[in-house]
Amino acid sequence: MHTDIVQSVSFNQASSLLASGSGDNTVKVVATSTWTVIHTLAEHSNSVRSVSFNQAGSLLASGSEDETVKVVATSTWTVVQTLSLRSYSVSFNQDGSFLASGGGDSKVKMVATSTWTVVQTSVDAHRLGVFGLFQPGRQSSGLGKWGQHCEGGGNIHLDGYPNPDRTHSLGYHCLLQPGRQSSGLGK
Repeated sequence: MHTDIVQSVSFNQASSLLASGSGDNTVKVVATSTWTVIHTLAEHSNSVRSVSFNQAGSLLASGSEDETVKVVATSTWTVVQTLSLRSYSVSFNQDGSFLASGGGDSKVKMVATSTWTVVQTSVDAHRLGVFGLFQPGRQSSGLGKWGQHCEGGGNIHLDGYPNPDRTHSLGYHCLLQPGRQSSGLGK
């Protein structure tokens, strides 16, 4: 399937599609009914670090070391938006109104999907970059009370949105797939 290390995987909400991002600069989408590749996105010029479907399954975002986030419409498999962001991790909020991007610049950026503009940037609370974004259980509506993200140093931070001044470190290590359901945290 891929010719280099797979760095991220993400199911759509119906679990009918599985996307994977790889060091071979591609995103592959597999139909889980047949386990065959139905689409290959070869739009990135460097390693794909993260992939995430929106809740509706109509969009697939990929974050790459080429300092772009590509957003693909799953109905046509065409790129509908390219964002210039240093992104190691991407995740849509539950209603799809925001796309969060965490990257090597040690910041989490919130992009409004209605305008595809950055509407919020977190404070510099990370030492080594942001490598994971997640929403345990997808239980919140919108962003809910908190946005969560992992840093390269292994800690999980909770950011109050839209007030980025409220950051709380949990001191737990990141064991969760960015943007997907999860059941707990390991220390």
